[in-house]
Amino acid sequence: MLSPGRPDAAAWWARRGLGPLLLAPLEGWTLIVPAGNVQARPPYDDAVRTLAGRPVGWRMRPSLGFFHVGRQAVITLHPRRRPRSVRWLIWTPHDGSVPPRGLPAARIADVVAAADAGPAAEEALSALLAEGAAEAHEVLRAALEILNLPGADVLFGDTDPATLPGARKIRPPDRYARAFDRLLREERRHRAEQET
Repeated sequence: MLSPGRPDAAAWWARRGLGPLLLAPLEGWTLIVPAGNVQARPPYDDAVRTLAGRPVGWRMRPSLGFFHVGRQAVITLHPRRRPRSVRWLIWTPHDGSVPPRGLPAARIADVVAAADAGPAAEEALSALLAEGAAEAHEVLRAALEILNLPGADVLFGDTDPATLPGARKIRPPDRYARAFDRLLREERRHRAEQET
């Protein structure tokens, strides 16, 4: 994930999460990547998916996330404006861009604006996501290039994010994961009561 906000805003946010994150300043952005196991129970124990779905604080907005999830390339947008929900672009092999079922969709124009990329980037990103003949990692690398964003070398393992200048690991207290799990149990119990 890339945030144009200051690293201290990202550190504050990371301290209230479900698992450890590594933060590093990178070419005017703050890079945020998973740095270990999430402490929450399934299905929220996947570090990449948990980071992809977690809304960021307002001081970190607009932020963009680039995730390889299974066979899919996922781009998330945390818009500057309210509400505080994550917007999604999902690319699948053979189909290209597909609607994110049950999730708010991101507009390509908004992703381009968040990256502060030029007008040619919107057309190029639209063409990239419409094509389904590539692999997810190729789509993500090309999207970062089109948007002129850093981080492809970290996303694809060419660079260890811990070696970046100014990198630091933030490990939130376990109490946040326990509170999250309690909230989910309460919601499940409430739904079960409603169904009976």
